[in-house]
Amino acid sequence: MKWKMMRILCSLLVAALMVGLVPGMNMTALAANARNSSTTKLNALASTGNAYSAYLVGPNDTGGTLYNKVVTFAGYEWLLIGDNSTSPTSGTVTLLMDNSLGLSPFNNSEYDGNKYSTSKVRENLLNYLTSNKNLLAVSDTINPVTVVTYENSSDNVEYDRTPVGDKLWLLSESEALALPEEARVCGKTIDNKPHFQIRHNTYV
Repeated sequence: MKWKMMRILCSLLVAALMVGLVPGMNMTALAANARNSSTTKLNALASTGNAYSAYLVGPNDTGGTLYNKVVTFAGYEWLLIGDNSTSPTSGTVTLLMDNSLGLSPFNNSEYDGNKYSTSKVRENLLNYLTSNKNLLAVSDTINPVTVVTYENSSDNVEYDRTPVGDKLWLLSESEALALPEEARVCGKTIDNKPHFQIRHNTYV
């Protein structure tokens, strides 16, 4: 496996979740060039077609366009990285935190293995979800996902999977690298460069 071992080095946690769309749910889009001012309900965009497609992060998005695609959910700012909606109130969307939850090692020791399903970082995410009142309040709208990790980003050889569905998880290497670099920049932690943790015991 071509993964860089992090040993006990801490890296930024930037988690993803999948939201099941239901009538009346409170997801908002931050007003263009005014992330700290008024918001507009995404459902109000239904008259123009798919309410979410305009906010989906594309491979060529840069700081300016990403800035205008931030949405808020459960009191946090997110980037929309997956759109499986069939209407503004049905289907799912996948969101990636626009900011870090903090720092975490992948495991407590380099001898604890490389599997995300048994990792310390996954345990920390699960604990965060159950202790965060904002996320707990919307827990029923967050879909559990069985997180599967493959040996390499270019093949389908399964290396690991979570035993139950997770409502908060780390991206895989291929998922992270499919995003524009500026979508992955949330802080400077390693060699004074911006990185965040992924579920391959490495970082991007």
